[in-house]
Amino acid sequence: FVVKPVFGYRVNAFLAHAVPGDLPLFRKLRVGSALVSLAAIGLAYAACRNLWPHRPGLALALATVLAFHPQFAFLGAYLNADAYTIFAVTAVWYVLTRIHRHAALQPSMALALGIALGLVFLGRENGYAAFLLAAGYGIFLLRQQWATNGRRLALALAVFLLFPAVFYLHQY
Repeated sequence: FVVKPVFGYRVNAFLAHAVPGDLPLFRKLRVGSALVSLAAIGLAYAACRNLWPHRPGLALALATVLAFHPQFAFLGAYLNADAYTIFAVTAVWYVLTRIHRHAALQPSMALALGIALGLVFLGRENGYAAFLLAAGYGIFLLRQQWATNGRRLALALAVFLLFPAVFYLHQY
């Protein structure tokens, strides 16, 4: 049995202690989930704008549906790791759409992709589908330009692998 990453809960705890006032701790612990849910909505909007820059209505529709979807609102309203995982997967999707919009894998985007995938690792296992999404798009990039994209994808992979390495080394 491997200990699951609890980074989402740590983010909630950090933010709860940063919230001023005399609210009960159980209410402050919900702030982190609410903030990462709002960030996920913003990233989903930006990702949709990357894919269809001349159709802002699509991005607004996606953000609206996401914001008012009952299950998403529920997850953003209480202490959980699911809201963080949704944020991390949305970050991967955003980075992939940005790479696609610019039709090139720049080193900065390879670094961003590695970090976003690392954040997914620190979430719940239900977010691991983002690894398949990134791998599929990575194959597409390799078919486009093997030499350049291969080195940059190796950078993304190396950055991503730092997250589990540090996590599991820290456990022992």
